[in-house]
Amino acid sequence: MSIIIMFFYSIFISISFYFTLPYLLDFMGYSGSLKANILIYMSAIIFGFPFNFLTFQINAMVRSIGNTTYPMMILLLTVFLNALFTPMLIFGWGFIPALGLYGGGLSTSIAQFIGCVISITALIKNYTPIEFNYSGLTFDKNAIKLIFSKGIASTFQYLSLSSNRLIIFALANTFGANIVASYTLGLSVDLFVFMPVFATGIGIEIITGQNIGAKKYDRIFLYFNSAVKQLGILMLVMGFVSYNYGGYFASLFTNNQEVIKNTSLYLQTTSFSYLFFAVGILTTRVFSGAGDTMRSLSIVSIFIYLIQIPLSYLLSIYFNLGPKGIWISISVSLLCFAILGISQFYKKDWLKIKF
Repeated sequence: MSIIIMFFYSIFISISFYFTLPYLLDFMGYSGSLKANILIYMSAIIFGFPFNFLTFQINAMVRSIGNTTYPMMILLLTVFLNALFTPMLIFGWGFIPALGLYGGGLSTSIAQFIGCVISITALIKNYTPIEFNYSGLTFDKNAIKLIFSKGIASTFQYLSLSSNRLIIFALANTFGANIVASYTLGLSVDLFVFMPVFATGIGIEIITGQNIGAKKYDRIFLYFNSAVKQLGILMLVMGFVSYNYGGYFASLFTNNQEVIKNTSLYLQTTSFSYLFFAVGILTTRVFSGAGDTMRSLSIVSIFIYLIQIPLSYLLSIYFNLGPKGIWISISVSLLCFAILGISQFYKKDWLKIKF
């Protein structure tokens, strides 16, 4: 049932995004050739949205029973195919014409389509631990109600994160294209650093659900504390690397000295918040695993809409700190994210949620 709901939802999102994209770019302050190039790329990549959504849904179902190997293999396959198709479609190869920027987006969509087909086939053929009994598929009002009651908060949580990025990009764009480029490069480093955090968070979410079901509540706290310690060490190391070598990373992609300088400044400011981000993600994943998705949404909404966005505007515009004000606000808001998460985690109210 959840797969069918995700299918229709992904179609709706894709169509909506396709028609609203020009207005979103106007809101972010993009115009001219930059806006035109973004539209070309996104018009190709948008075709892969439904397939990507379905793959994520199936992988989440498989992970929920403790099998993390299968989703990893699907992810690696799509990454490999994307890397294989991208140069072929951008520059052309044999009878394949050179599609340029459009080809870059199209290669991602094709890789996502193949990954989705493999995921659905594996599910139908029972190659995964989950059996897909489509012959007994019926309309279950209670199941749909439960899916929406638990999923709507998670949906808005991710939409909040996405809208936050749009707003930060729009604010960064007021200081020029070089600042946008610096934020993009810095954010790429952040996302790379945060990959172990996301992976550990998924594991904590699964562990929380399983141990609540088994009424082994103490295990949740043991696993959480262990995850914080391990990620804490890793984030301190990665923060040190980002702080000292962010400029070298930027120089691999551009020779624009202003972009390199501002990317380095971004990473020197935000690298202090890596540990805070890890703690915040782990706590909200615990709440989601316990079924308390509204608590996760509330925490994310507070640190984004009440702290990060207003503080970004105040520091960068009102107090004339420029882009550095945005970078400072990101670190401060992530500190608040961690404090909110920890305070709610040890209150233990999330243990009282009933499905």
